Amino acid sequence: MEYVPVLYAKQGELLALRKTEPWVRARIRPVLEVMPREGPARAVDALLTAVRRWLKTECKVAVDFHHLRLPREADGRALRVLSAGLAEESVTAVPVFRPGDGPVALAEAGHMHLLHRAGGCLRLTLDEVEHRQYESLGDEIWRVLRAVELLPSEVDLLLDAGHVGDEAAVERMALRAVRAVDWAWPFGWRSTALTSGAFPATLPRSSYRLQVLRRHDLDLWGRTRELLGGFALDYGDHGPTHVGRYDEDEEGPAGLRYLNGPHWYVMRAASARGSDCLKLYRRFTDSTVWPTNPAAFSWGAGQIAAYAARQDGEKSGGHRERRAWDTSHHLASVVRFIIRGGHP
Repeated sequence: MEYVPVLYAKQGELLALRKTEPWVRARIRPVLEVMPREGPARAVDALLTAVRRWLKTECKVAVDFHHLRLPREADGRALRVLSAGLAEESVTAVPVFRPGDGPVALAEAGHMHLLHRAGGCLRLTLDEVEHRQYESLGDEIWRVLRAVELLPSEVDLLLDAGHVGDEAAVERMALRAVRAVDWAWPFGWRSTALTSGAFPATLPRSSYRLQVLRRHDLDLWGRTRELLGGFALDYGDHGPTHVGRYDEDEEGPAGLRYLNGPHWYVMRAASARGSDCLKLYRRFTDSTVWPTNPAAFSWGAGQIAAYAARQDGEKSGGHRERRAWDTSHHLASVVRFIIRGGHP
């Protein structure tokens, strides 16, 4: 089994990937979502700058540029710059494409495939499978595959359930996921993964109180696999972030998001001031969920422990650093569970 984390292509996530331990990197197929603030050309320039500054490591990632919206051929050329720039940084790029993508987006996905020769990734929402006639959706998928010049055996299928916020959503989406897998399996994909996200959009502002959140994304994967009779289904999630929402310049109290088993453990400070951040780190590292050897567990846990040991809060880390720590620990934890128990 492999782990498919869907991560935003931002500083914290890129730094977490850079610091990922080799044994973790060997079991993950990260998908980077490009979330632009401006047009395609500037978005690509910003992403390449971030990759050069924060990723700085040889790796393979799938690149989802769906949010760039490429209506014109001139916009598409920005992705050729991205594709070439990633290759220069020793980053192997796997293009992500979807049913309904226009000719410009598909042409750029095909160009990325031809340059990097790492296959592709078809991202398909469960809603698309549920609400479209199977025959027409199948025809659309074959159209997309022809456009990018790939066979199903060269493509990873990523079934996306979106946000799952409670047990009822888990049961409802599991039934949809089973139908989607049953329908899609005969294509003969290189791999099949189910991804979803369960982290809430907002958190209660309870200072220094440990909050426990259920990983309903894990529950969805487990329930789907159970209904499929143990089908070899890879696991995907959105890390410690809410689906479809990212504010790199997040304001408000500092917080930590820590995965342990089927739960996240979340704690927030009173503010983002250095002294309050230091108090947050110390409270968290004194909690019952904290590992005895954090630096050996993950780079992120080691960073939290190191900051907690400081004598002052002048250099306490910002939101981007904490996102990197949270993500690093999340990736390492999921892979550790897969290696030890065969499930995430």
